[in-house]
Amino acid sequence: MMEEETTTPSINFPYHTPFAAIVPRFTGSLSAIASSLIIVAILKSDTKLKTVYHRIMFFMSCADISGSIAMALTTLPMPKHMSQEIMDIDGNLSLYENWAGIKLGNTQTCEAQGFFYAFGVSTMYAYNAMLCIYYVCAIVFGMREDRIIKNVEPFLHLFAFALGFVPAVFSLVSDLYNPSGVWCTSIPIGCNYNNEQESKCIRGMKSAKGILAKSVLCFIGMIMFIILTSLVMVIVKVIKIDRILRVYYTIHSRIRGDISAQHPFATKVHQYHSNTKVILIQSLCYIFAFIVTLISPIIQSLGLSRIKDSTSTWFHVPTYVHYLELIFMPLQGFFNFVSQHATSGVNYLFLELIGMV
Repeated sequence: MMEEETTTPSINFPYHTPFAAIVPRFTGSLSAIASSLIIVAILKSDTKLKTVYHRIMFFMSCADISGSIAMALTTLPMPKHMSQEIMDIDGNLSLYENWAGIKLGNTQTCEAQGFFYAFGVSTMYAYNAMLCIYYVCAIVFGMREDRIIKNVEPFLHLFAFALGFVPAVFSLVSDLYNPSGVWCTSIPIGCNYNNEQESKCIRGMKSAKGILAKSVLCFIGMIMFIILTSLVMVIVKVIKIDRILRVYYTIHSRIRGDISAQHPFATKVHQYHSNTKVILIQSLCYIFAFIVTLISPIIQSLGLSRIKDSTSTWFHVPTYVHYLELIFMPLQGFFNFVSQHATSGVNYLFLELIGMV
C-alpha cells in the first residue's frame, strides 16, 4: 500500500521549456493590450461608465489585465534560487535551477504573481458570466436599465468579485503560491509524500490544494452553466422576436406597398435583422472563447487526478494539451476584444428594439 501511495506519474510537461517561458509573454501581452483598448473605448464613449453594460465590461477588462500581465511575466517573479531542502524532498523541483526562463524574484514576488493571476482570471470569467446574466435581464425579461441598476447590478459585481477574491486569498494565506512551471500557481511544494499521515509540506498543504482544486472545478462548471444557459435563453428570445418582427414587416409591406420601405419602423426592422446575426455571432464567440481557453485546464484537472483502471495506472494527459494551454489560456482578453468589436454599437439599438415590441 505504501508503494502505491508513493508512486508518481511520469508525465512530460512542457512548462520548463523555452517555449513555455516565451510564448505566454506574447499572448498575455496581447490580451492585456486588447483589454486596455476596451477600457479606452469605454472611457472615450459618450456614456462612459454610466451604463451597466459598460461597467461590467470595464471591470471584466481590468480583471483580465491583472491575470494577463501575471501570465505574461512567466518565470520572472519566481525566486532566483530554491532551497536545497525543498529540492531534496520535492522531485518536481529537483531540477529547478535548470528550468528555462529568467528568474529575478523571491517568495513575495512569486506570491504576488500567483495572487493576481488567480484573482484576475477568476474574476474575469465570473464577470463574463455576469454579462450573460445582464443580457438575460435586459433582453429575455425586458427589465429596464434603472431597475437592473437598483436590483441586479450590485449582486453581479459582488458575486463576480467574491468568486475571484475568496479563492485567491485562500491560496495566499495557505502559502500555496509557489513555482510550478511557467508561472507561480496554487501548489504546495516540499511535500513528504512518504508520510503515512497527512503529507507535510514546507510551503502549503496537500489538503488545502485538494480543497482548492475541487472549488476550481465547481467554479468552472458553474460559470459554464450560467453562460450556456443564458446564451440559450437570449438566442431563443432573439429568434422569437425576429419572427414577430418579420410578420409585422410582411403585413406592413402588404398594406403600404413600396411606401413601407420609407417607414421608420421598416428601417429599424432591417437593422434588427442585421443586429440579430451579430448578437448570435457574439454568443458563439463567447462559447468559442470559453472552450478554447478552458478546455486544456479542465482536461488537466481531470487527468492529473488519480484515475485507476484494472491495471492501477495513471491517466496521462497528452503533451499537446499543455501546449494549447500555454498558447490560448492568456488570450481571453483578446477574444473579448474581438467579440465586443464585432458588436460595437449594436447592444443599445437591440435593447431599444426589444422595448418597442
